[in-house]
Amino acid sequence: GSAFGTYLMRQFFATLPVDLEEAAILDGCSPWQVYWRILLPHAKPAVMVLAVLTWINVWNDFLWPLLMIQRKSIATLTLGLVWMQGEYVAEWPVLMAASMLMLAPLIVIYAVAQRAFISGIAATGFGGR
Repeated sequence: GSAFGTYLMRQFFATLPVDLEEAAILDGCSPWQVYWRILLPHAKPAVMVLAVLTWINVWNDFLWPLLMIQRKSIATLTLGLVWMQGEYVAEWPVLMAASMLMLAPLIVIYAVAQRAFISGIAATGFGGR
């Protein structure tokens, strides 16, 4: 949903050989079938990168929830971490422990996505360019 996502996907599709599209058209594929059956499966690594980066951006978002959320019972973890600080004093051990707990989902998502990135690049045969 951002300009970066549009740019990332456009640049990835620009690197795919035109021969793939031409061969699919010669085989009788419609433009939709070319996209759905040929181009999109090759774009799996780019889609995964975009999905993970978007998820991390939403997970770490601070300003929008700060402006919209008025009840602490529905606050995001990022807001909760800030609200744990006192006005004049902060319990640093508690804040650091909460920060580490907030990192756990990011590390898991990164580990899972990294495996998909590598397998997607190996399957397409376009890695290393």
